[in-house]
Amino acid sequence: MSSNLTHLIRFLSVASMVALSSLTATAAPKVILISLDGARPDLVQTYLNSGVLPSSQGLGLLKSKGVFALQNVTATPSLTAVSHIAIATGSTAVNNDIPGNTFHAVAQPIGNTTSGFGAPIGGYQFNPLGISPAPTSVPLWVTLRNAGKSVATATWPGGDGVNVTLFGTPGTPVVQPSSVRTVNYTVPFGAFGGIGAEGYVKTSADFAIDDGTIAGQLAAAGKPSYSPVKITSASSTPIFCVPAPNTAATPCGTAATATRTLRFTLKAAAIDTTNDAIVNYDTLVFYNDDAAGAKIPTGPFPLPATGPAYAEAGGPSAKFYLDGTGNKVGGAYFTTFMQPDLALVRFARISFNYIPRNTPVLADVDDVNNYVGFWAPQPDFRIPERLSPGFGPFPDAELEAVYEDLVKTFTAYQSKLALRAISRNPNADLLMIYFEQPDGSGHQFTLTNPLQPTNFLDPTSIGTPGNPIGATGQSPARLLAYDQYLKYAYQQANAAVHSIIKAVGLDAQGRPRSNIFVVSDHGMAPFHTAVSLSNLLLAGGLTPAELAATSVRLQTSGPSTNVYVNLVGREAGGIKTTTEYLDLQTKIVNVLTNAYDPNSNYNPAGTSNKLFTHVIARPTSCGFVGFCTNADIGQDFGDVFAMLREGYNFDGTQSPVILRLGDAGPAATTPYSLPNFYGAHGHDSSSPNMSAILFGAGPNLKTGITLQSTRNIDIAPTILQLLGVTPSPTVDGQALTQILQ
Repeated sequence: MSSNLTHLIRFLSVASMVALSSLTATAAPKVILISLDGARPDLVQTYLNSGVLPSSQGLGLLKSKGVFALQNVTATPSLTAVSHIAIATGSTAVNNDIPGNTFHAVAQPIGNTTSGFGAPIGGYQFNPLGISPAPTSVPLWVTLRNAGKSVATATWPGGDGVNVTLFGTPGTPVVQPSSVRTVNYTVPFGAFGGIGAEGYVKTSADFAIDDGTIAGQLAAAGKPSYSPVKITSASSTPIFCVPAPNTAATPCGTAATATRTLRFTLKAAAIDTTNDAIVNYDTLVFYNDDAAGAKIPTGPFPLPATGPAYAEAGGPSAKFYLDGTGNKVGGAYFTTFMQPDLALVRFARISFNYIPRNTPVLADVDDVNNYVGFWAPQPDFRIPERLSPGFGPFPDAELEAVYEDLVKTFTAYQSKLALRAISRNPNADLLMIYFEQPDGSGHQFTLTNPLQPTNFLDPTSIGTPGNPIGATGQSPARLLAYDQYLKYAYQQANAAVHSIIKAVGLDAQGRPRSNIFVVSDHGMAPFHTAVSLSNLLLAGGLTPAELAATSVRLQTSGPSTNVYVNLVGREAGGIKTTTEYLDLQTKIVNVLTNAYDPNSNYNPAGTSNKLFTHVIARPTSCGFVGFCTNADIGQDFGDVFAMLREGYNFDGTQSPVILRLGDAGPAATTPYSLPNFYGAHGHDSSSPNMSAILFGAGPNLKTGITLQSTRNIDIAPTILQLLGVTPSPTVDGQALTQILQ
């Protein structure tokens, strides 16, 4: 390299750094609240100590320059929607009325449910059904905006601009207006576009030689092939979508409808990018054969458009935008394996998604689509668990490679979205940012208990050979791989935090120029057993009629459950009288209270070690059976609320059911079976494994403070005090005054 060129590069690097500094000098919101879904404080500390996470970046920097908590007790139950709303309101789940990720609002017919992410925060008025005149909790963004402060939310649960209704209720009236869920800059979390993940296996017989059309267009686009271009179908059927400017709740599908009139026939062109006179295909190019004009356009492609997706064998994934869709839908492709002669090719279509185009926040949604891109594909557990079609023949390592790629690319997308929110709101009083990792990887890869099978289909793949009796032992290679996957997720999440720190810059003391808090909603625990609640209740003596869908709703979220009785005068179409309600409630409580796992391999303590840590009945002493509440049961909690002990989870049952080592069966009626993933949350919130993280540093936070224990409901009042705003009377938490300057 010439001396002049070296000096030029150095000059440009310095100039770029100066330019970046000048840009970030003004990008310093007063407070930034970041959530790393599912992050555990003990793992963060372990990774910082071992160097997996750098001590000078991200969480390590915040710890060294500010405060952190050894334990941060989360909401009960310790679930994502529940905990994020508790963080945002400073109130318990009982008061903010979000009892699960999915729950049955008691005003609904018994067959309907509500998402905890889109439910009315602080409850609703039951009769007549509508907006509560006195909500039992208030998001801190409402309090701040009422005080004249500026707030931005980047995919934070509850910040979505939605007019909330309860599906199935007569007339579906609004029970919470969008004004409660809209701030100065509001970006909703992405939604499923109607086209899910699918795996494809091709052989050379599936490829036809291109007639020269695609080859010529590829060459014009600067992507020539040095072997003859060959074409195959990239989808089992055409995709039909709703065209712009129209939108729909599920914008795309595999069948045309009156509104889905935009057709995509997706093809894959196999190309050889190496000019070595050897036939060695190495890339698939995905394109829309129905496109008007060139199938392989040359670009440039202004966001959210991508043009063709160029997916090299082995990754990374390549994004693909469905041009012309009203909801701005896009997905991605990943070529997992490709023999040079195309004798065997495997690739994955990753699900297509979009950002909900809620009217009050449409300008912010378009801002993200146009400057960051369409909603990127998320890490999808359906791929490594082979729940999506077509992935059966794929080796585990290939499916895990797809998942790991999505961990990286989706976290990078969320980072860019967060940085866009900062650049658009440099003087915001509060910016709230959500990251999905490490939660998804925690669910998938928390393989840390000897009773967890390293092969989902082999109940003997637990423990060590002969311990317990009949075990062949866990796979050491599998344990090591999953440990690395989990570390990788924490590294990506930490890098996302550091990108935000870099964006706001550091002061002379090396602290972020914004007061940055990083929390998680909950921790994660390993589990070895999937539990069927209906089979458990049937085994305990309840009859099929008592558990009929018209009688009760068994609503589970992870290891927690809310059981609802279809009560006359409460649910629309309720059928159970007060006497029948009380009888059924008592029976369910008794079964759950006395339940234990009879398999001594998993529960050697037998009857003394009960299956549930909490079984709580809705009180009846208020005089209105079915409507009473207390400190443990809120308006839309179940008539019975219960949480499994760690090691057990209501999710993960395989189809067909796989019995555990030592289970008697039969499989169709057993309450216990082998699950197909590893991590769970929703257990007792006081458990160390369920603990959330809390790190913070900034100009108004003290340095060198270690908190032994705090609560997630203390975050909101702390931020409000830092910003000089009086909390709502509904706040249950207390400001952490000991960490404030």
